[in-house]
Amino acid sequence: MTGKALGLICSCLGLLLFQPTGAVAHDLKELREAFEQEPIPPELMEITKEVDMTAGMKSLREQAHAKQHQLLKEHLRARTERICTESLENIPRLDQEIVDLRDRGQHEEEQAERKERDVTTGVIAETCTPSAMSKSGDLRKLLP
Repeated sequence: MTGKALGLICSCLGLLLFQPTGAVAHDLKELREAFEQEPIPPELMEITKEVDMTAGMKSLREQAHAKQHQLLKEHLRARTERICTESLENIPRLDQEIVDLRDRGQHEEEQAERKERDVTTGVIAETCTPSAMSKSGDLRKLLP
């Protein structure tokens, strides 16, 4: 996963905290963009359909929209935490692969692994620090 996508996810989580209740709800297209190629959680799909069905019914729509934001926040936070965990677990494996490839004289493969490790380290630095995790509730940059 690229750093840009992770930044987008983290940014989108913050929107939930500052989104006014009368704001326009998010459609399926926006959810697909937020989750990229991962499946959208079923309960988030369901609430999104509910939000769509409440068009014109202001109070019901606001309630459904608030629930949609809460579910989206929870799932994106869990996704960010999973990405951080996986990234942190991958560093020792990548380090070992780099050493093994260097010892075998496979310099091109070693360089490719170094690039992957650099990307993973960048993801960790951008997404997994305490300050970045506290901002993982900011959805403003991802969702309108």
